[in-house]
Amino acid sequence: MRWIPFWLLLYIACAMQIAHLGQIGETGLFQVQYIAMLGAFYALYAREDYALLACFLAGLAYQLLSGNHVLGWDALVLSFAGWMIMKARSAMFQEHALSQAIVGGIVTGIFLFGSVYIPRLIHPANPKYPGLWHAWWMLVTGAAYTALIMPIFCWILLRWRRALGFEDRRLRPYAH
Repeated sequence: MRWIPFWLLLYIACAMQIAHLGQIGETGLFQVQYIAMLGAFYALYAREDYALLACFLAGLAYQLLSGNHVLGWDALVLSFAGWMIMKARSAMFQEHALSQAIVGGIVTGIFLFGSVYIPRLIHPANPKYPGLWHAWWMLVTGAAYTALIMPIFCWILLRWRRALGFEDRRLRPYAH
């Protein structure tokens, strides 16, 4: 894995996250979570040690953008979601669009549960967090919408597999 392309992709994902690119409506529902999607992509395709660090750094970037919680909470949540995908990726078809969509939905769902829903449960009277019902719908619609976009995101980034520093798994011989 090469780190300069990762930082560039993280910068682009942060810019798209701030701009709410692709969001439907003004209520926060149906918002694509680009930073979580980048973490899911690296959890699927990078080596395990690099993928966990990439997920942590992506979560930290989201934390710095949102500024809502204890520093590092979003990084830990995204790292946990990435770790779950890394442990399960040997049992899935990584190149299949349906697998990519499911992974994107799972990672985004876990990430939004940890970064939107849990803080609302901990601080129920804080006006800067949405209500529980609204937080739940943000989680469901954000995960579903990101899952729809994830295969397109993976298709675009996999075209630059060599520039990103990922090995082509299709060319690796099978271990006997």
